[in-house]
Amino acid sequence: MNVNVEKIERILAADRVWSAYALADLEPEQAAFCSWSVADDALILNYRRLDPPVLFTHGTPSGIATLLSKIPAGRYQFSIRPAHLIPISAAFEIDEMFEMWRMVYTDRAGTIGPGGLSAERLNAGNLDDLQDLFSDHPDAPDAFLESQLDLGVFYGVYDHDRLMAVSGTHILSKHYRLAAIGNVFTDPAYRGKGCATLTSYAVVQELLANGVETIVLNVAKANTAAVTAYKRIGFQTYCEFLEGYGKRIKR
Repeated sequence: MNVNVEKIERILAADRVWSAYALADLEPEQAAFCSWSVADDALILNYRRLDPPVLFTHGTPSGIATLLSKIPAGRYQFSIRPAHLIPISAAFEIDEMFEMWRMVYTDRAGTIGPGGLSAERLNAGNLDDLQDLFSDHPDAPDAFLESQLDLGVFYGVYDHDRLMAVSGTHILSKHYRLAAIGNVFTDPAYRGKGCATLTSYAVVQELLANGVETIVLNVAKANTAAVTAYKRIGFQTYCEFLEGYGKRIKR
């Protein structure tokens, strides 16, 4: 399928923070997983590397409503602004919906409090430890891919030889100089000790040192403790959005 990258870039550039994931998905290594439906005033990205696939929407609600006719039947995740809920509700049988914040890093003066813990840079050699940390926890990250560890930035906290906490990136685009913090998880026994703040701060500092200009993250609006912690290290809320799951209806 032919993709007009310049047109997609132009539409996404109207809101670089909201469109961070989609811009990163224009990188060549993501092309095989992406289907783009594009109009003059809107676009929909169907990202098929995850199960179920993720739909990202950007643009006018009327444009989104028109483009949804091109989306195949099936079950999807979706990441949408509230203004797009009406056309999405008309096209999907929605069974789950979550109110979220998109946050963006704005304050290089952000910091972390004193503590005795230290964050260690992780790489592909830490994969088994990371998978052990995620296993058997219902709230562990559900969008982690091994390739993220190879291509992104990850930091963890160890207790002797056991990994107890991790923060990393969902996406990292050198071309667009942007990244998204994700895969943040702490073993329940270590929560409340500042591990997530420490590791996320370490990830941010390396991204900044490598020339990344836009750093975003997603957090549930109800998770006020996490929102407060991210603000402490330099993030601010940017916009609300909705994450959900539903089945595409063909009428």
